[in-house]
Amino acid sequence: MMYRSFQRYLALVLLLCLLVPASAFAQKSFLWEVKSDRTTVYLFGSLHMADASFYPLSDAVEEAFAGSDYLGVEVNPLTGQSPQFQQMMLQKGLYPGSETLQTGVSEETFGQLSAFLQTNGMPIQMFMKMRPTMVALTLTMVQLQKFGVSPEYGLDLHFAKQATDQKPIIELESMEMQLDLLFDHLDQELFLKYTLQGFDNLESEFNQMVSAWKSGDAGALDALLLLPYDEQPELKPMMQKIYYDRNLTMTDRIKELLQQKETGFVVVGAGHLVGDKGIVQLLKNENYRVRQL
Repeated sequence: MMYRSFQRYLALVLLLCLLVPASAFAQKSFLWEVKSDRTTVYLFGSLHMADASFYPLSDAVEEAFAGSDYLGVEVNPLTGQSPQFQQMMLQKGLYPGSETLQTGVSEETFGQLSAFLQTNGMPIQMFMKMRPTMVALTLTMVQLQKFGVSPEYGLDLHFAKQATDQKPIIELESMEMQLDLLFDHLDQELFLKYTLQGFDNLESEFNQMVSAWKSGDAGALDALLLLPYDEQPELKPMMQKIYYDRNLTMTDRIKELLQQKETGFVVVGAGHLVGDKGIVQLLKNENYRVRQL
């Protein structure tokens, strides 16, 4: 049970990498309208990997974006293509000097990794200088791409490319903050350990998430992705850092945007919008007028 719930977590670290044809969407989607006395901000649940069949998006989503004065994102995905980001990623994600993964994790975890790589025809030497989080993210990307999805079609990137020529982009966080979280403030070995244990269930877990996401069922997505952690004390600290602490920070930033006159379109990971500790509920608690579209 623990490794299944952790795989749900990892899927949302990569922010709901789903493969859904556009024709499958129901009337409601992961789009919320938030109103203050001064303005409107739309909140859209992000899928950071998809494929070409995902487009075009629904009229409601595209119209909300077109009618907005700016795009808000966790971080600008175009930043990930810069040499500065690549250098930061290497500095955070690789061991310095003579340190290696084999000396950085327990013998048990290293054995699990070695067995997985051998089964999947990948040499261990490719990963020896990577820190555990880098290994976990790299392998997850490889597994997801087997399903035909790619960051190239991610929704945040889709809107960022449009906004570059049309409207300003406002970041709720920064790439530095996210990299610090992943590489400096999480239990990296735990991250890798349960990532490996979850790969056998990755596709089936995605199918469940797809069903909830495409029907706009925030409650079902919450039950799939967040509520299981109530029974997983070992993983609660990681959940707190990945989701709930960041939900509070991003909500404060969105509240600032709601005090301006401009209309906004804000794209964040769908997992940040659901549940009693999600951004949608936090804004409702502050008496903003919120409805799902």
